[in-house]
Amino acid sequence: MFRVKENRQTAVLFLIGIFVVLYLGTIGTRPLFTPDEVRYAEIPREILQDHDWVVPHFGGLCYFEKPIMGYWLNAVSLWLFGLNEFAVRFASALAAGLTALLLFVAVRRYRDFEAAFYTTLIFLSCGLVFGIGTFAVLDGPFSLFVTASLLLFFQATRTRSGLGRQGWLALFGACCGAAFMTKGFLAFVLPLIVLVPFMFWEKRWKELFAMAPVPLVTAVLVVLPWSLAIARREPDFWHYFVVVEHWERMVANKSSQHPQPFWFYIPIIIGGTMPWTLLVPGIFSRFRWALPQEGLTRYCLCWLVFPFIFFSIASGKLGTYILPCYPALAYLLYVGGKNYFSAGSTRIFSVTCKVMEYILMVGGVGFALMQLLSDTGLTRKMFAAISGRLATVPTAPYGPGETWKWLVILAVVAGWTAALHYAAKTPDCERRILVFAVGAMLPLLVFHFVIPQLVIYSKAPGPFLARIADKIAPEDTIVAYNNMFPAVSWYFRRNDVYMLHKGGEMSYGLEYPDAAHRLVSRERFAAMTTAPRRGKLIFLMKTRKFRDMVLPAPFELFEPDRDRIMFSIYDGSTPSAP
Repeated sequence: MFRVKENRQTAVLFLIGIFVVLYLGTIGTRPLFTPDEVRYAEIPREILQDHDWVVPHFGGLCYFEKPIMGYWLNAVSLWLFGLNEFAVRFASALAAGLTALLLFVAVRRYRDFEAAFYTTLIFLSCGLVFGIGTFAVLDGPFSLFVTASLLLFFQATRTRSGLGRQGWLALFGACCGAAFMTKGFLAFVLPLIVLVPFMFWEKRWKELFAMAPVPLVTAVLVVLPWSLAIARREPDFWHYFVVVEHWERMVANKSSQHPQPFWFYIPIIIGGTMPWTLLVPGIFSRFRWALPQEGLTRYCLCWLVFPFIFFSIASGKLGTYILPCYPALAYLLYVGGKNYFSAGSTRIFSVTCKVMEYILMVGGVGFALMQLLSDTGLTRKMFAAISGRLATVPTAPYGPGETWKWLVILAVVAGWTAALHYAAKTPDCERRILVFAVGAMLPLLVFHFVIPQLVIYSKAPGPFLARIADKIAPEDTIVAYNNMFPAVSWYFRRNDVYMLHKGGEMSYGLEYPDAAHRLVSRERFAAMTTAPRRGKLIFLMKTRKFRDMVLPAPFELFEPDRDRIMFSIYDGSTPSAP
């Protein structure tokens, strides 16, 4: 195992290898999940198809949930790599890599190489960072721009007044503008609730008034061209985006999306920081109620605490929202871990590793038994003997044809357990941390390869749609329930799909006069099944619980085994009533 201080080139190559293998090496290995990934694939595809880089469209309908930057990034990726899973997720993976690079450069500048290496290692191997970095959502690029803006502002505070400081502030404002172009007004809120408390803490708050003009100007310069262009093309965009999407949800007592309790992010940040959460007991054992004097540590405390409180107070919550806190969290974990291991005694860390080791061993054995009993049919027989019937039998995560997947998981559990055992025993602190990190990255390495087919059936309709693609001709009319609309539009490369019954997230776009006909009522759909048309009428719907909404078709196909997707073809003959 290499020494970080003595082998800097090897250490840098190690970090690059982590990014290439864990992030770039896995993002093309599984089908896209609905609804998020296919949404952020289809909108950029339509940008390329229509050559319209101003107004975002989803399935041929105006879609104003977010500004344009995230779609631009994905569109460029699709243009470079083609219409495939790797290209759809590339922007997220690249954002994670660039965030890690910025973090490395900043910590190297203000601390030392060792601090930069371990901070970056912690960041790249956190579960939440990996999950978002290999998933096609806008949170990764948004977090990249927020991280860049906050680090640039910190650099400005460490630069004497003059042209140099104004240059850093100009870049700070430009990154805030780019973040706004990705996810909206949160791009200005997050930096503000970090830098204002920090400047008060450093007793430099008066400098904020002199620092404000330059970043305001550059932020406006970044945002203004597209803002004017879309206002000219779609005058209602800013009303919908500002009033409906922000003001009414925050102020006008409209129900927010994704309501969650105040404590929602506590388990998210504990689980999302794994495996480095295991350092926390040792860090707190050396904790002293003394305010840090070092500037970057103070800044990162503000960066972590105030956004975390802000996100917790907000009624609408998703686990991905907390991602911008992770660069600061990674650095603070390094600082705490450094203080703990420098004190000499590492007994708490060893005990924590042992506890995790036993949890993995017990969990691995239980998982293996559950799969073996399920694969051999013993589970069903036991429940039949107990209950006298075969219904309502617990199902193992993996089916009979997926034995190799759960064997890989057992191998990973064994490898991680061995790494924990070594980390708990060896007296060499640097070696134990590196082995600890490598062991914990094994689950990340295999994650995308061992997803159960049960989850694929539920969240990734791509394989099923690929199997039926030859049954659909360009002249055919496609109607989809809203839970299948994004996937059907993406996989069939169609922006003319009709929606049955309700519009869901497409409701706003369907209110346009030239798009209202795309929303089909149940009665109208029944009439469409027998109406004259050029091609066939195709209907797709996820899950069979809505089966009574439509008439039976001459040809119907359900996704194998799970009946998750219903595919119907109406060829013009009159179907019988259900």
